[in-house]
Amino acid sequence: MIKDKQQNYLEELIKIGQALSAEHNISKLLDMILTKSMEFTSADGGSLYLLDENEEELNFKIIINKSLGTHLGGTSNLEVDWPAVPLYSGGEPNYHNVSAYSVLKNKVVNINDVYSIEEFDFSGSKEFDQQNNYYSKAMLVIPLRHYDDSIIGVIQLINPMDEKSGEIKTFTDQDEEIIQALASQAAVSISNTKLISELRELLDSIIKMNASAIDKKSKFTGNHIARVASLTMIFARRLNRVNHGEFAEFEFSDEQLDELKVAAWMHDVGKIITPNYIINKSRKLEKPFDRLEYVKLKFELYKRKLIINTLKKDQDLDEDIEEKVSRIDSDLEFLSSLNQNKVYPDEEILDKLENMASREIKLDGQKVDVLTREEKKSLASKFGTLTPEEREVIEEHAKDTMNLLQHISYPEWLKQVPEIASGHHEKLDGSGYPRGLTGDQLMTQTKILAISDIFEALTAPDRKYRDAGLKFSKVIEIMNDMVEKNHIDGDLFQVFMEEKIYEDFFEKWDDDRVLD
Repeated sequence: MIKDKQQNYLEELIKIGQALSAEHNISKLLDMILTKSMEFTSADGGSLYLLDENEEELNFKIIINKSLGTHLGGTSNLEVDWPAVPLYSGGEPNYHNVSAYSVLKNKVVNINDVYSIEEFDFSGSKEFDQQNNYYSKAMLVIPLRHYDDSIIGVIQLINPMDEKSGEIKTFTDQDEEIIQALASQAAVSISNTKLISELRELLDSIIKMNASAIDKKSKFTGNHIARVASLTMIFARRLNRVNHGEFAEFEFSDEQLDELKVAAWMHDVGKIITPNYIINKSRKLEKPFDRLEYVKLKFELYKRKLIINTLKKDQDLDEDIEEKVSRIDSDLEFLSSLNQNKVYPDEEILDKLENMASREIKLDGQKVDVLTREEKKSLASKFGTLTPEEREVIEEHAKDTMNLLQHISYPEWLKQVPEIASGHHEKLDGSGYPRGLTGDQLMTQTKILAISDIFEALTAPDRKYRDAGLKFSKVIEIMNDMVEKNHIDGDLFQVFMEEKIYEDFFEKWDDDRVLD
């Protein structure tokens, strides 16, 4: 009979070990460790402490008491507000506290009756008993000992209960052995989980540092990546709560959400390669500098030439010359407006531009076009402030994102980061870039990221191709048009609108963008 019971314990320990190894959520893991310890020993209550980073005190992580219906910390969503237990007091080891003693001595403590022992200070336990009409009698304190004999915390169990009589028993030698075995497994699992968590935090901080550096390349897109990542995750988490329509049965796992978060933060990493003058190009004639000033100089010379030639002929400036000079000034004003992208280059505008480009002046005896071929091409561009070639360079950032991200070695749960991140400019009809993928080839994560990227860009107040953010009604009009053209996912955009995801986004960023 005893052998059968030991066999059951062994089998259960193996199962628990497997479960502990598989669980990477620290709150769930700690809950599992304490509840299983209580189950093995029939304990009525228990606490789990972990050492702080400086190894100077023990912090309560979970407190459970069955009789009192108490569950603090862990997965309960209730914080433990009990004070930490110092390992040292006045520079001396704190042997008066049983949990501190267990850690400092690396020793199991098994107490039959808390009220009959004077070695430790149990005033806190006695005060708890008095306040809660409870009786803390038997106590078992087990250090969470790592394989290298280091201590990371303590399990403290209270009052093993007799299943039949309901009376408080004492903790047995077998209880000690079982909980020590479990504590050893638990210590490894906790350390591994903390290591994974710390590595994820390191990865997150590197990713966010990189994103901040990219955003700072441009004075016009500050916080764009952070905002897109924020909106993407608000969108994805809200989609998980939708219980009707197309996405009623759809749900992202925690790992998929983590993967999407990384992809969102990395979606513009390719802009590291994009030349700054293109990213920051706020005027059509801008290269490293705004070439409008050079055009102005040529126009001014052209104007002066007319005046000087007239005066050389000993003629007064007649109405015809004054009209030509006025027209030059007017043309220059027109070019300035076109340069700032305030005028759309339709056929009439292009004809006018062609006419200007046909004019010549002499500089140092050589004929010079008032507008060079390159200047005319830049001013005639219909791609905002960019020429078609510059537009291609900008679009390369998505391909560069894919290429850069594919060089990283990912854990299994991040394998699809390059695919998700690089596809935010793809369109459902296959007309997007970098690969021209269609809707059935795009992951839901990518479609969410695309909508978030477009919405953030349209509502941003600081884009180079306009003076201010568009009004909300105009943004929605544009995006509805994109749905009609099969550029973005209509079902997802419907969720975006019905769930008013934009409101949470604006609230988080405390934006003054207009919801008209």
